[in-house]
Amino acid sequence: MGLGNPADPGVSNIVLGLLEAAQADLVSALFALGFTPATSGQAQWPFAQRIAVETLAMDAGLLRLVAWSCAAATVIAVMVTIGAIKSRLRWQLWFASIALVGAFPWPSSSLVLTESVPTSFQRAPAHFDVDSIGHGLALYEAHCATCHAADGSGETPLAARLPVWPPRLSGALLWRRREGETFWRIRNGMHSRSGVMTMPGSADALSDSDTWDLIRALRVLGAGEELRREGVWPSPVLAPDFEFHCGDGRAKSISDWRGQRIRIVFANPLLAQRAEDPRLATVLVQTPGAVTRAQCSATSTAALVAYASLAGIAPSQLSGTEFIIDRAGWIRALARPGTGQWSESNLLCRATDDRKGVAASGDGLDQLIRRMDAEPITVSTFGVPHPS
Repeated sequence: MGLGNPADPGVSNIVLGLLEAAQADLVSALFALGFTPATSGQAQWPFAQRIAVETLAMDAGLLRLVAWSCAAATVIAVMVTIGAIKSRLRWQLWFASIALVGAFPWPSSSLVLTESVPTSFQRAPAHFDVDSIGHGLALYEAHCATCHAADGSGETPLAARLPVWPPRLSGALLWRRREGETFWRIRNGMHSRSGVMTMPGSADALSDSDTWDLIRALRVLGAGEELRREGVWPSPVLAPDFEFHCGDGRAKSISDWRGQRIRIVFANPLLAQRAEDPRLATVLVQTPGAVTRAQCSATSTAALVAYASLAGIAPSQLSGTEFIIDRAGWIRALARPGTGQWSESNLLCRATDDRKGVAASGDGLDQLIRRMDAEPITVSTFGVPHPS
């Protein structure tokens, strides 16, 4: 069974996980020993390069070679250690070690390593909620949209006068970028290979918390733009959290309901609303002043803005839209106002295969739920979620 074979992603994920864990453990150990400082409460990566796990994840052949190289290096280390202990076998083992070093096809460092920054292994704080997204969207409009455009395309009159076009912020590339490296570039700016500044840093204008909120907003904007252009997301998104109230009057949140499937409905008094379904817990979101009744409901302009951005539409167009969230908290399906029954066509993000083995019995919602369960969302070792 070949390592990195797409038919056996589990082996690849184990190798990638070990490589990522080794780097994370290294930076934690260096911080604990006082060899590297902290930024925004998280340890800094002290080296100019890191293992390019994201590249290995896309190149099965290179990943296979790296795995065998790690195995060969382990064998060499064992032989050298035994040789140091057992004098009778010392020269034979050391000679064999030297021969293995010379004969093994070690991968090129230029393929395995990539440039890093001090915050390469840092992650955004966990509160992915509608308020932080709304704050990030406002910061994007104030500080970024003049160059990157409202949709993240980077096509603006000001951008045309820059030495290098701004990077496109929508699409799959944004999900493959490490949050910590995006954080560093926003705060410290970007430069061309010749040293010309291509994007100014914002450390004087934004706090660390502001920057993480901006990164959340960038991912939301990217999801919405890709949905508008391609009809699907390049990568799933966790449901932004917000509070709502049910019949008992106590405040709850979307994250409180992890473990059950949730349907979020944005109220439209002009359209007939689907009846609540026992297969899904329903939360109705309405604008201030609305009087639509539901067992569980929220009045939240922030939720309207965040979910409209994810859907790639204006908040005024979200009325009547429905989302389905899986048991793990990922948004999995979307239905536009006035559409018919749920079906697999409502999926926002899909695995690469067609899942022909999934049973097709039951109504459209049953089939959609089976498809969601058959394609659970997993998170790669470097933080990119995908259906598997």
